[in-house]
Amino acid sequence: MQPVTTFEIAKKSEDSFLGKKLIAEGKVGAIILAGGVGSRLGFDGPKGAFILPHIKKSLFEILFQKVPKGSSIAIMTSLSNHKETEAFLLKHQYFGLSQHQVDLFIQESLPYLDDAGNPIKGTLAPFGNGSLFRYFYKNNLWEKWKTKGIEQILVVPIDNPLADPFDPVLVEFHAVKQDEVTIKCIARSDPYEKVGVLVKIDHKIKVVEYTELSEKDKTAVDESGNLLFSIANISLFSFSMDFAKKVADVDLPIHVVKKKALISGKMQEVQKREQYIFDLLEYATKVSVLLYPRAEVFSPIKGVEDVQRSVVE
Repeated sequence: MQPVTTFEIAKKSEDSFLGKKLIAEGKVGAIILAGGVGSRLGFDGPKGAFILPHIKKSLFEILFQKVPKGSSIAIMTSLSNHKETEAFLLKHQYFGLSQHQVDLFIQESLPYLDDAGNPIKGTLAPFGNGSLFRYFYKNNLWEKWKTKGIEQILVVPIDNPLADPFDPVLVEFHAVKQDEVTIKCIARSDPYEKVGVLVKIDHKIKVVEYTELSEKDKTAVDESGNLLFSIANISLFSFSMDFAKKVADVDLPIHVVKKKALISGKMQEVQKREQYIFDLLEYATKVSVLLYPRAEVFSPIKGVEDVQRSVVE
């Protein structure tokens, strides 16, 4: 496992004329990963419906307001929140977007596991984001977007309000590089930050989740004392449409992680099975890395403590 040392620094948005042109021409679509619920936020409902108290906007509203007129977006929900998500968006009239711009599709869910690895009866948890293109394709959304002329798909998580689902800098970089996958990332600031780490294995760029990174590799430093594995994955990507179709039927590995979940009214530690979107990198022949300033692109809202220090205005 080697550090990733080949990357480029993101330029200013105002200089991305090609990116803006491709977006205006309808060549770009965005998928919002929104299968989670707000239990860790003390909120009973879809995570996207959670309202940031200091700006009085939901996570959905924040991202929807960044969608250009006429652009296409798709939202991946789960069995746990699909009906509520649909009702929430209808109630708020899609925050100014046309209903025809927005498609919802459901990802698979599996029961949580107890300490012995047995399914916990009556529970359902989203099966990670790794198979998003499988569900996207099976719901005929790939064909719909292909017919529209969409060439590039940006993927963003619902819990990062600084994410830009139509980032012209990323769009332009991806198009010029003719990538299958472009990874939008930041520099690591803390060896114990809960983010995946970009690495190179057998000459291919991969991501190792923080839960699976050894203590030695988490804290490894170079000759200057900087973190050796210096680039963090923040789940922001651009994928070519052709690549999305290519990986629609792949079987990704299953990761088992410990999480806290609301079970029978109580927060409990359980095991959760997940597939990760970054495991799709294994199937890509052309991957590039684009580095952004952290303060401009990453302010995740995962727990109550994140709400209190949110930098979103």
